[in-house]
Amino acid sequence: GHPAISVDDTWKIIAC
Repeated sequence: GHPAISVDDTWKIIAC
């Protein structure tokens, strides 16, 4: 995966 750059990115990663 890729590192979370923005809040939206973080949600995309944690929202499995």
